[in-house]
Amino acid sequence: MRKTLAVLALTAACAAQPAGVQVAATTVSSKVLLQEDRSVTPSLRGADLEGRPFDVAGLRGKLVVVNYWGSWCAPCRKETPDLVRAAGRAAPLGVAFAGVNIRDNKDSARAFARELGVPYPSLFDPGMASALGFGAMAPRALPATYVLDRQGRVAAFFFGAVTEPSLMAVLRGLAGDAR
Repeated sequence: MRKTLAVLALTAACAAQPAGVQVAATTVSSKVLLQEDRSVTPSLRGADLEGRPFDVAGLRGKLVVVNYWGSWCAPCRKETPDLVRAAGRAAPLGVAFAGVNIRDNKDSARAFARELGVPYPSLFDPGMASALGFGAMAPRALPATYVLDRQGRVAAFFFGAVTEPSLMAVLRGLAGDAR
């Protein structure tokens, strides 16, 4: 029931966006979970924007930043340069990045990624099925960013457009926790 409610919250109507998706306000809410509170291990697998198979489980052993986005989402467009910079700066910490593109078409999604120089893969999930894997922490609006620990569990999340400094602070802290 909780999973259904989480997806319904994400799919609440918003007239200016594709049917069923809300865009987050400019305010960002975030949380870092203590080790003992990390239990959600989302399943994120399917085809990327180029049609290649992608499974986030293949990144176990690394911290993984997972960003939910849409090409039509203005806050997503605003935060993407910060994510791209963070991806470059975080690689030495053992951090991988992945996107999840929702409620979009492949051509628009590919153009967005190409235009903004996104160097990491994005799962193409127009129906938002992957959101179910986050249970009560499912994205309620876009953008939404999760950090998975080295065991693949949700360790932190941001709802709203994340900035490079705020994301890097969390990643540095989590990288220190795991060493």
